[in-house]
Amino acid sequence: MLVVGVLAAGGISFLVQSGMLTWNGGHQSATSDGPRMVRVVYINTGQIMADVLKSQMNGTLTRHQAAEMGHIIGLTVQEIASGYAKQGDIVLSRNVLAAPESNNMTADALAVVKARLAQRFGQTDD
Repeated sequence: MLVVGVLAAGGISFLVQSGMLTWNGGHQSATSDGPRMVRVVYINTGQIMADVLKSQMNGTLTRHQAAEMGHIIGLTVQEIASGYAKQGDIVLSRNVLAAPESNNMTADALAVVKARLAQRFGQTDD
């Protein structure tokens, strides 16, 4: 039984590959309709978190406030990354050893994060 199944699968595979049997699976080439040149944007999320934590080292945050801050930071960075992705860019946030300074959007993202945190919690800078 096993031999019959293997022979049948091999035969069907041969017929599909030779074009004698059509497959309606919708085949597309990996190189079709894709962008040829994609800009890679880098946002150092670890640096953003470290900068925010450093600015809050006075110890007055409760656990609830710290959790809410982390949530706001995460959502803000995701929104920023989604904006770049909608433009066709790839966004990286970790494990980047080097990136051109023109593609490093960490400072811009940090400014947006700090503005949102200031709206919710008041002053967040040193």
